[in-house]
Amino acid sequence: MVRRPDTVDVGPLDELAEGRMRVVDVQGLRIGVVRIGTEAFAVHDRCPHQGAPICRGPITSRIGFEGGVVVSLPGEPVLACPWHHWEFDLRSGKSLFDESYRVRTFRTELVDGCVRVWLRDR
Repeated sequence: MVRRPDTVDVGPLDELAEGRMRVVDVQGLRIGVVRIGTEAFAVHDRCPHQGAPICRGPITSRIGFEGGVVVSLPGEPVLACPWHHWEFDLRSGKSLFDESYRVRTFRTELVDGCVRVWLRDR
């Protein structure tokens, strides 16, 4: 059995394109990392619905209502599956359609401007 390190450095935050997923392979585990503003999010590149490479899907903001008007909530990033368009909250991994589905997320932190991904589940 190969023991994985607890964390992996995926590079400087400012080298990640805003809102564009970068997929890295860590000992056979495909992890998508994306920068949204000054934050980085990391998810397993596998949709829990039917196994699609979820990191190929679009990243948007969650929508909500303010004063009866539909608005974008920029602090709540969402990743949509490219196959069936199921949406998942990038912070929690929970499906917006059915909370019994969840994409695996990983905790990230910034260390000296670089993104570190913790390989254990959140």
